[in-house]
Amino acid sequence: MHRYGQFAQNLGIPRPTLSNRLGKLVDVGLLIRERYAGGPIRSDYEYRLTQAGLDLFPAIQILMEWGNTYLPDDPAGIGSTMAWTHDVCGSPTHPRLTCDQCGEPVTAHNVHLTGDTP
Repeated sequence: MHRYGQFAQNLGIPRPTLSNRLGKLVDVGLLIRERYAGGPIRSDYEYRLTQAGLDLFPAIQILMEWGNTYLPDDPAGIGSTMAWTHDVCGSPTHPRLTCDQCGEPVTAHNVHLTGDTP
């Protein structure tokens, strides 16, 4: 989904709320608003993720997975109906954090914060 009408149809939220939220996402730099050719005058914009928005994707995946586990009866129906499918192999997939150095899983029990970053 990139166009306002697509968001409105798929999200089922009031249009003023949608406009407000899209505006805030543009304001904070997660989305950019671009014109596309051939669209009606009022809705001839697309919303595209910026690099900051793309970099947020892993966090969104993990939050959705959390919601699927702990909020399966979500009134909005989002958590109980959404699943990630890996485009390369076509299989359902679940986000997992792993160490970028050794490949081992990262959990709350095997990491700690330090003041220095590599």
